[in-house]
Amino acid sequence: MSDKREKLSILQTLTVSNLKEICEKNKLKGYSGTKKELAKFMVDNLEISLEELKDICNVYLIDKLLGKIRDCRDHFLNKRVTIRCKDKISPIVDVGGHRVIINNLGKEDFSYMCDDKCADYLYQVKRGSTPFCKHYAAAIAQLIYEKEVSPKDKINYMEGQVLEELLEVVNQRKKDGGIEITRRDIEGDLEKLNADFLYIAR
Repeated sequence: MSDKREKLSILQTLTVSNLKEICEKNKLKGYSGTKKELAKFMVDNLEISLEELKDICNVYLIDKLLGKIRDCRDHFLNKRVTIRCKDKISPIVDVGGHRVIINNLGKEDFSYMCDDKCADYLYQVKRGSTPFCKHYAAAIAQLIYEKEVSPKDKINYMEGQVLEELLEVVNQRKKDGGIEITRRDIEGDLEKLNADFLYIAR
């Protein structure tokens, strides 16, 4: 894929307001039209590298994903999430009247499906604007809460700031239910790693 085509593909994952904001910040003039027209205008006129564009768009994507985590809170905190199939790799989870079917969680050939009643899944996820809907986020929260999945495992689309935000939601429910919250013992993990390295060195 050429740089221009890849740039166009990346820009089309953003909203019209995101695209206009990037145009304003980069002092571009004469932009208007649909998302597709704006993205093409930016590819032709925005003089930045593909890597710089990826970094800019990643900020918007993370904001979008954090929004999905916030949107999942109501279902998860009000206990409207039920695990129907407790298969660690391919669980099935009901979230407030929606069914989330996950295949190969944590694998390269991962996929998931939310039902046709989920407009977010139909119009955002299937069109490539966002990688998951709020029902997927609620399903993952429930899997972590019930210890079917560990936050230390690879969880598709859940890493860094997005995973931390989801864990805050899980911890909120634990706190509300009087369950002791176990936090990541970073210092302990580092000490264990150092001890392991020393053992290997000997």
